[in-house]
Amino acid sequence: MKTVAAVLVILVMALALSAAEKIVINEIMYNNPGTDVEFIELINVSGSSINLSGWSVVDDNDAHVKCQLSGTLAANAYLVVVGDKAAFGAVYPDVNNVNANVFDENGTGWSLGNNGDTIRLFENDVLHDSVNYNDGGGWPTSPDGNGPSLELLHPGLDNNELSSWDPSQTDGGTPGVQNSVYTTN
Repeated sequence: MKTVAAVLVILVMALALSAAEKIVINEIMYNNPGTDVEFIELINVSGSSINLSGWSVVDDNDAHVKCQLSGTLAANAYLVVVGDKAAFGAVYPDVNNVNANVFDENGTGWSLGNNGDTIRLFENDVLHDSVNYNDGGGWPTSPDGNGPSLELLHPGLDNNELSSWDPSQTDGGTPGVQNSVYTTN
């Protein structure tokens, strides 16, 4: 009986981990023109809703306070994590799927590096996704202050590979909706 219970615990843990790995860093606005309105977009590509309690994002600096995610992310839904809600809302007034918590309100938190950085997504203290982007070295350069965001071509691609990303075809990017460069191939 103990063996069956142990197997069930392992299966439940594997299913939970499998669902957790279905949240993907999908879009990054790290240096838009004018006022720096930064955001990170996540997408849930699993077939079910995921409770975001215990989830967080942070850049490459372990000394920075993690931005806690909140709510539930429905299957195939997007969540936009912003640096500053007021600045974001002024530029993107129609985007409503914004995380309750921010990572740089009034410049008191951390920001995304304009020359490159790492964005890390955690559930509790377990790393589930990370993107190490750059503004050179083969990465698209137009997202570095020229208008577009970095958009993942497809959430099934390895988002640490620069070939998986393109600049948005829309100045300002596409926070909270399907990427402008989305492809099924």
